[in-house]
Amino acid sequence: YWQHLFRSRSATATLVAKVIWSGGTSLLDDLLSPVTYLSKSGPDDAELAAFILKWISDFRGGLCEADLPELDEFLTNVMLLLSSLIEKHSESIIAERPDELMVSTEKDVLTVTSCLLAANAYAEWVPVVHLVKHGLVKRCESLLHLSRFQTYALKFFKILCQRRRPLTVAKDYDDAMSHVFEILMSISQDSLTKVAACSDFSSERELNVAEGICDCLFTLVSSNMQCIIADTIKTSCFLRQMLEYYQHYKIALHFQSLPFWL
Repeated sequence: YWQHLFRSRSATATLVAKVIWSGGTSLLDDLLSPVTYLSKSGPDDAELAAFILKWISDFRGGLCEADLPELDEFLTNVMLLLSSLIEKHSESIIAERPDELMVSTEKDVLTVTSCLLAANAYAEWVPVVHLVKHGLVKRCESLLHLSRFQTYALKFFKILCQRRRPLTVAKDYDDAMSHVFEILMSISQDSLTKVAACSDFSSERELNVAEGICDCLFTLVSSNMQCIIADTIKTSCFLRQMLEYYQHYKIALHFQSLPFWL
């Protein structure tokens, strides 16, 4: 039932996005007010609003870097809206069941999931500085600690780590990516500790999370080494952490870190 609703709302959002883009970028700002109003009606409508924003990103077509200044206000408002929706509906989930083992607020789960899908879509092309400045990175960071959303949240950070340094705002970009690096490092050791301590029931899930974090760290330094190489403390901490993955008794973590050392 929930999956059917999920697909149905996604299909509806697809049609809306196609209509909007048929009028070019001029209709984007006109879209935000009704979408924001829709998102306040409850988790069902908030999910639909997030899907509309996702498909707006997916249908951006031939937009290039030169078009971004024209979309600055629109993108700022989208980042703020997605951030607020994630905060609101994830808090509802935690309030329902703080241990987060069995979430009964399925509507809020679907809403947060749709927001994460939208966040991942925008993470591919919106300036990283915007994603940090307007709170989306912070909200996705908070979801790394909730098991229902870790997969999509890690994908968000993996996409960020793959981004390339722009020529125009290099300093701001480096600062933003350094912040992303610090987030990943802060959860990395905690994740390794959980892998060592968890029971058989949860070991596979925790192992998958640790693999995902290791992958993100490797991807970040492969694409954005300049963000940490000038800081000897950060570089040293990173190397020690990657060595811990490499020497881990879980063979999957050893192999996940292996490309870095080759």
